[in-house]
Amino acid sequence: MDKKASSDDDLIKFVNLVEEHKIILSKSQFLAIKSQKRLAIAEMISKWAEISGQNLTEQTLLKKLHNMKARANVAADKNVLTDWQVKLRELIAGSDAPKNVPDKSINSRSNDECRSTLKKNLVSCDVGPRKRTAEDVLNEWETEDTKCLSDEELQRYVLLKHLKLVNLKIEQHETAPVAVEIIELTNEEEM
Repeated sequence: MDKKASSDDDLIKFVNLVEEHKIILSKSQFLAIKSQKRLAIAEMISKWAEISGQNLTEQTLLKKLHNMKARANVAADKNVLTDWQVKLRELIAGSDAPKNVPDKSINSRSNDECRSTLKKNLVSCDVGPRKRTAEDVLNEWETEDTKCLSDEELQRYVLLKHLKLVNLKIEQHETAPVAVEIIELTNEEEM
């Protein structure tokens, strides 16, 4: 019984140490957070050595924390939580949004501020002409006459229009005056 009481005291001390270094509960993958976690773990190792006399490595410290989380979750399922388990679960629940995140990685403005800024920018933003679709192209060229034609009829219609255009170009070419160049040879070129 005395051994369990001292074990519980050690666990409470460890949870208090975790509370001082909450950053180690963060799951963030930002480089700044990762480096802060490494520093916090190093501090915890040295403080834990002072408190309990145990020399832990980074791996053993993280394993101890992981095992304590698992034990707290099992106890929560059974509805028999001790003080350290309640405190650890509260720390874990509060660690979802770390407060030590550098301003460079996460914007500190609220969601409402961001939304209002976005709306203002969208209203004043000139997005330019929208991309033309196939339907836009069809509406530009299609007339009331061509809308009701089948594919074969439309193909024949286009070919007839093309033939008419070619005939007009030929006719223009035949009636256009031909420019004649008069080349005068000078005596200088012959010499």
